[in-house]
Amino acid sequence: MNSYLSKIKESAIPIIESHNLVFDSIEESFEYGINTIRVFVDNPITLSCDIDIIEDITKELLDKVNDDIPDDYFLEVSSLGIERVFKSFDELNKAIDEYIYLELNNMYLDYKTNSFYGYLRKVNDDQIDLEINIKGRKKTITCLKENIKFIRKAIKF
Repeated sequence: MNSYLSKIKESAIPIIESHNLVFDSIEESFEYGINTIRVFVDNPITLSCDIDIIEDITKELLDKVNDDIPDDYFLEVSSLGIERVFKSFDELNKAIDEYIYLELNNMYLDYKTNSFYGYLRKVNDDQIDLEINIKGRKKTITCLKENIKFIRKAIKF
């Protein structure tokens, strides 16, 4: 991690915690011609963060680290959001019986697709079981860890 990212992280953690939120991660990105340092916060209780609190955290953090941010960078504080991406299988264990979106590296031949919405039913070291709805019928598919491209929480309307 770059030294300025480490300084920003060190400053961000107590500010975020003072607002009863949790520091999740920090990343650099280059999107649409803009260099961005993005600090992610989490609210494990409600899964979303009030925009006014995010704004307060951003202001407080900028007051502390403005001199540490390279001139051509923009600082952004962001919530993980309700449709948060799972970063590890350990996080998946906490999401048993939750509705998720899953993308696979390879097509699931029985259904001729590589993406599914469904309920996460089981997680072990090398695979997950996802209960999906196909034409009104519940089916359970098993997906190997090595074939999972992307997995996140989803909202069912």
